Amino acid sequence: MRENKNIGSELDATALRIRGGGRRLVAAVIIDIIAALAVIVFGVLLWSSGLLPLKFFIPLCVILLLLCGVLTILSLGGRHLLRPTLGMIFNLLLALACVLGSYMVTKGVDTLRDIIGKRESSNHVGIYVRTDDPAKDLQDLESYAFGILGDEDRENTDEAIAELEKTLGDGKKISYTEYKNKFSMVSDLLSGKLGAVFLNSSYIDVISDVEGFEDLGSKLREVYSVRVVSDKTDNKTDIKQPSDTGYPDGVFTVYMSGIDTRSGYLVEKSRCDSNILAVINSKAKNVLLISIPRDYYVELALPEANGAKDKLTHAGIYGVQCSMDTVAKLFDIDVNYYFRVNFGGFEQIIDALGGITVYNDYYFESTVSFFEDEAGRYYSYPAGDINLTGEAALYFARERHAVSGGDRGRGLNQMKVIEAVADKMMSPAILKNYSNLLDQIKGNFEMSIPYDTVSELVREQLDSGTDWKFTTYNVDGAGDNQPPYSLGGLYAYVMVPDESTVSTAKDLISQVVDGKNPVVPETSAAGN
Repeated sequence: MRENKNIGSELDATALRIRGGGRRLVAAVIIDIIAALAVIVFGVLLWSSGLLPLKFFIPLCVILLLLCGVLTILSLGGRHLLRPTLGMIFNLLLALACVLGSYMVTKGVDTLRDIIGKRESSNHVGIYVRTDDPAKDLQDLESYAFGILGDEDRENTDEAIAELEKTLGDGKKISYTEYKNKFSMVSDLLSGKLGAVFLNSSYIDVISDVEGFEDLGSKLREVYSVRVVSDKTDNKTDIKQPSDTGYPDGVFTVYMSGIDTRSGYLVEKSRCDSNILAVINSKAKNVLLISIPRDYYVELALPEANGAKDKLTHAGIYGVQCSMDTVAKLFDIDVNYYFRVNFGGFEQIIDALGGITVYNDYYFESTVSFFEDEAGRYYSYPAGDINLTGEAALYFARERHAVSGGDRGRGLNQMKVIEAVADKMMSPAILKNYSNLLDQIKGNFEMSIPYDTVSELVREQLDSGTDWKFTTYNVDGAGDNQPPYSLGGLYAYVMVPDESTVSTAKDLISQVVDGKNPVVPETSAAGN
């Protein structure tokens, strides 16, 4: 009886071991399949992104597949429990790493395609009243007499009116008076002849350039706003590819624009507070940044302007294509692409990068607060290398009253910030807060550079690892009072171009195009 019991116990134990081994085998097979699929999916996504050179892609795939194979063999074989268990654990970790890599590749590509592939135009149309007006919401405005512009920005205004009437409901209609001149409309609002006006937010800054309207922003209050979204049809179709402009392979130009919007998103029509032309030779690893003062008095590339001049910053209210063509006319070149950034979002991006480091030539303090709802927050900047948070970098890039050369000095500081951000973007630090960084980029950046061009640049950089050389230059001019086209004959402060600095900029552009290292003349105070 005892022998039978012992035999029965041994059989039961054996059966348990077999069943346990079977369960481990099933688990190992499942984990192995998951790991193999994760490796394959990661490889496919990485290949389709076009961001990794073959010399890195092939070895990486071979290593991942070999590692997956070895771990699979380890997880399926062996009498000892330790080796199969370790094989399963490490294969599971490999799968998780590939899933994370797939997520990073997918999100990065989606973000890049988002800022490249935008096909909609956003404009911010606000309903403004006087600052002391008691109106707090739409219902308070029902009986108000409105003013609108009859010709300028009429399509967006009509959309805003329709949105307002829809919100009011019950078939309510608003009454309005059409104006041909934005200055007379605003004047009637301030004098009390009008209760409220519909006005594209970009026009407030333009009107503020005229004597007598300098403090317009403090006299108006936005009660309601409408984001007018439409298909973008004018900014992508006319973009010139390098092959169409006669530039050598690897050479292209980018108009870089920084805008200050009161909305939390990029708008199509906005005054351009930062204007930089980037000339890039990817073969020679040269980047030339030419800063153009916002008040530069240049011929406006707008057919209806008939050769009239305006401030460069005002070209933005006619769309980014007008700004590109105006810069192209100034330097007698073709501008291939554009890159636009909302300054408010730029701050958040710098914070997501963990801040930036720039070299400051001399001590200065900010004189104005950038954010209207954060008045009283100022920064000081010592000489030398300084570490900047997003907000501090924004103040640094926007300050013009406390820096040498005014708008010229501001342009140089803006280029320092751009270069610092580019350096940080190409460093391992970009892996920190990766997801948050990409989230901040969406909605705050927009560019027309094709994805294939961007991916090619990334591959070339990873392949060569060569450092880029940045050269900066700032065209100059003299202050004057002239009638900008957008102001309808009214005079305002402008900067008349110094043609010698424009000529120097053209020469620097030619040097970069020819594959040479651009050399800024020692006698020039505009470059560094």
